[in-house]
Amino acid sequence: MRIVKILKKSDLKKLLSTIKGPQSPSIELEQYETPVQLASDILWTASTAFNDIPGKIVVDLGCGTGRLALGAALLGAHYVIGVDVDFKLVKDAKNYARKLGLLQSVEFIVADVRYFWLRRKIDTVLQNPPFGVHRRGADLKFLDKALEISRIIYTIHKAATADFIEKHIKKKKGTITLKALGIITIPRLHRHYKRRVYEVQVVVYRVSTT
Repeated sequence: MRIVKILKKSDLKKLLSTIKGPQSPSIELEQYETPVQLASDILWTASTAFNDIPGKIVVDLGCGTGRLALGAALLGAHYVIGVDVDFKLVKDAKNYARKLGLLQSVEFIVADVRYFWLRRKIDTVLQNPPFGVHRRGADLKFLDKALEISRIIYTIHKAATADFIEKHIKKKKGTITLKALGIITIPRLHRHYKRRVYEVQVVVYRVSTT
């Protein structure tokens, strides 16, 4: 199956729903799945309201199984690179790319984002980084790398850390051009979780570095 162009947001959402999240997510790596609704909202806004995806070079940092990366390819990105430290998730992402006929426009790399390097700034970064709950400062490592390599960033952070994240972006000379609230639902994936489902309020930022 080769998808050429998405004409409706509902089509995008339907295709994203075929890309499943991690089967055995790592608590240490904070592998929280980006919900289909949130992913489609971010991708659609980036594509239609700001033209940050069509014809652009896009990088998904911490790509997991590839929902954001493949969504960008479906919306007409010129080329997409997905980066994740988890070999199994990268393998899953490649399989989804194959099923969607997107292998020619998407590349997935196994790497720690801290050491991911590009010769020049790319157009757009999409990322759902760790919240920094289990690995203190992990959220900032992703954010700093995004600010380093891209002109435009779409990044998701825990709402409780919004003030800290916004001060950090300003300190790093980034400009917040859009701020929106969202919800990430986390099922009971680990034994120590007391609830069956956790709803975490998040903030999505569009940040310009130019």
